[in-house]
Amino acid sequence: MDWKQHFPQFEPGLIEVIEKEAVQKRFTAGDTIMRTGQYIKSTALVLEGRIKIYRESTRMAESSSCITWDPARHVPFR
Repeated sequence: MDWKQHFPQFEPGLIEVIEKEAVQKRFTAGDTIMRTGQYIKSTALVLEGRIKIYRESTRMAESSSCITWDPARHVPFR
């Protein structure tokens, strides 16, 4: 995997850590990647496809929000 190609904005030291520690996983449409309240010790780097991120509200009157992330349309920081 050429992490620098996917994430050119990352510093070399971060790329080294990712190369050593990263675990690649594949998901299909409809899969739940994380659940509300779940303990996490890592983060997701999306290489291909899209994910939706929902935030659940603690108040009934407040609606939940959703973010769709598509790395193909992402413009790296420069």
